[in-house]
Amino acid sequence: MGRYGNSYRAAVLIIALSATIGMLPGDAPGQNIYTWTDEDGTLHITDKPPPDRAESVNVYEVTSTGREPEKDRGTGDMKAVKAIQDYERLQEEREEAEEKAEKARKKAIEARRKANIAVAEADRVKAETAELAKKTTKRKQERLALERQREYEIKTVQLAQEAVSLAQESEDLARLAEAEAERLRQLTLKPPPAAPAPPQ
Repeated sequence: MGRYGNSYRAAVLIIALSATIGMLPGDAPGQNIYTWTDEDGTLHITDKPPPDRAESVNVYEVTSTGREPEKDRGTGDMKAVKAIQDYERLQEEREEAEEKAEKARKKAIEARRKANIAVAEADRVKAETAELAKKTTKRKQERLALERQREYEIKTVQLAQEAVSLAQESEDLARLAEAEAERLRQLTLKPPPAAPAPPQ
């Protein structure tokens, strides 16, 4: 998940749980929170001990302060957690936009390459047609050959025009995708908001 990974997500969720538990009445018992990774690399966050095969196990003890609920502190922590989650979402959107822009650029390059080939073929056929027109005589066979050549010329020119149009559309889409990626990149230039400290 972006550059922060499972450890960052775990810290955010633990802060959220700590803020929630800190809002409980003073006689609420202490509680342990476990984070661990399974064999597939999936991060788990539970209030029960992990299995023996778990990896990267961490235990966080969350205790009540014995004070009355701090409504303002809890609200502030949850807002901070939401700000971090929004920033993570923005990072993911930026990465997706950059990936789409890169694919659009490659597609535009390939479309332009095909268009250049089609244009070159059309130019070659047009030259052949002009040369044949010079050599043709009134004989029927040569006239038929000239007509077939002109029909082929028309088709190749049409294909070249379609290829050029497709290349232009692909290049326009690539520019739009790059612009969107740049917009999201600018939004993520600032560092992510700081995570709030767990309640003491």
